[in-house]
Amino acid sequence: MAKTMFIDTSKCTACRGCEVACKNWNDLSADIRPFNGSYQTKEDFATQTYTFVNMTEVEKGSGVDWLFGKRQCMHCTEAACMMVCPKNAIQRSPQGAVYIEQDLCIGCGYCVQNCPFGVAKTGYSYA
Repeated sequence: MAKTMFIDTSKCTACRGCEVACKNWNDLSADIRPFNGSYQTKEDFATQTYTFVNMTEVEKGSGVDWLFGKRQCMHCTEAACMMVCPKNAIQRSPQGAVYIEQDLCIGCGYCVQNCPFGVAKTGYSYA
């Protein structure tokens, strides 16, 4: 059964607690990256990153506004990415998240085209 996090995005401060909780619940290791000059630490999903907060800076007058967006696999009950994979490379973890078995993936991109949330990517595991 998938574990679900409900987030009130109107109160999000980009603390990244949801990223830590996701890693904890899914037994994922830390994905530490060097500081690149931005508070945006992750650009996209990766093998050890199933959830990330997208941070965007927008200039507003003489200041800056921050826009935050939590991105994650939605743990679809009938995941379109899984259904269209011709090699059954997309599997479901015991926690409910889906991931790509790299040794089976042929890089066709059908999962990318059929994920309604823009989560699926070829070339690395995701959830």
